[in-house]
Amino acid sequence: MLPFPWLARRAFAGGHLNLELHGIDALDATDVPQEIAGAQPGLRMRAAEKLRRLRRLLETLPGDHRTLEAAAIQLLP
Repeated sequence: MLPFPWLARRAFAGGHLNLELHGIDALDATDVPQEIAGAQPGLRMRAAEKLRRLRRLLETLPGDHRTLEAAAIQLLP
């Protein structure tokens, strides 16, 4: 269970949640040069753990998941 599953559900309560992810979000300190690893606190967590948490977050959200483009098309008049 996520530490704060209610937070994920609340964030999605309006039907939209924009998650912006970058390639580095799926890496850890073993994947990059030491100079970068020291400057990026997020690289301290193992990549497998980050991906496990992301997967669990997505499983917590209700309904289907759409791209931002699809949501924008639906919301625009």
